[in-house]
Amino acid sequence: MRFLIARFGEPSTYGALAAMLAALGLHLDPGVLQSISLVGTGITGLLGVLLRDKGGAA
Repeated sequence: MRFLIARFGEPSTYGALAAMLAALGLHLDPGVLQSISLVGTGITGLLGVLLRDKGGAA
């Protein structure tokens, strides 16, 4: 469990999750897919701003 929590603390994990979902080719209504994409982009952008990269200055 600690392994998963540690992975979700890294910004690259969110990019990998987005790539995996795109590879699955989910079939959704285009309007719904656009809304999900916009919300996901906003959330990952916010996480990219808030989370530190390893080795970065504090």
